[in-house]
Amino acid sequence: MSNIFEIKDNDSQESIKVILAGDYLDVEFKGSKLAVRKQVYIYTDFPALIQYFENVRLGIESKRTDIARWASIEDDFVLVSKFTNTGNVNISAALQDLEENWSTSIGLTLALSDIDGLLLEMKRFS
Repeated sequence: MSNIFEIKDNDSQESIKVILAGDYLDVEFKGSKLAVRKQVYIYTDFPALIQYFENVRLGIESKRTDIARWASIEDDFVLVSKFTNTGNVNISAALQDLEENWSTSIGLTLALSDIDGLLLEMKRFS
């Protein structure tokens, strides 16, 4: 069984590919003008990432207007979700490497069905 999940934007080629590898996530941002990869230390925080997406799912269903946030242990991979009035969620993802002094971000729009599929994938290997 593969420990891979991908978060894909509804309207573009932008995506975040994540591979769970022990205490780490291999995170790759892909887009028309972007391709970057970083290994992120997660230790035992994968259930918190699943809970973040559960909260995003509930936020879409209840038409919330607030913001949900999740960050890796070392704050080098951050997800921030803002709910829209159209029943979607805009996710801003940031990836940074303080040692190599770089950072980048990507924005994705997802619907409730996208979150449901993502949660199914993630729960397979949690």
